[in-house]
Amino acid sequence: MYLWLQLRAILDASLCLSYTEPTMASPPLRGIDFLLDGSGRKKAVQIDLRRHGEVWEDIYDSLIAQQRLAEPRETLAAVRRRLEAARRRSA
Repeated sequence: MYLWLQLRAILDASLCLSYTEPTMASPPLRGIDFLLDGSGRKKAVQIDLRRHGEVWEDIYDSLIAQQRLAEPRETLAAVRRRLEAARRRSA
């Protein structure tokens, strides 16, 4: 799934809730409302979680994964060694 939404947690006062007429390229989606700036550019989105809760989980998971790209990696073998050592200490 391509992440095409840019989500903002904090909206500034210059944003207003607007509705744009659907075109052939963008049919209306129930439960999805875009917040547009004064120039009509999409700045944020409101998602009806009752209708699109599973999609939100996918978007949220994608954002978390993007944030963690720079975190150091640990091999599966290293994790197994660490868990085995902890198990031996507790036994």
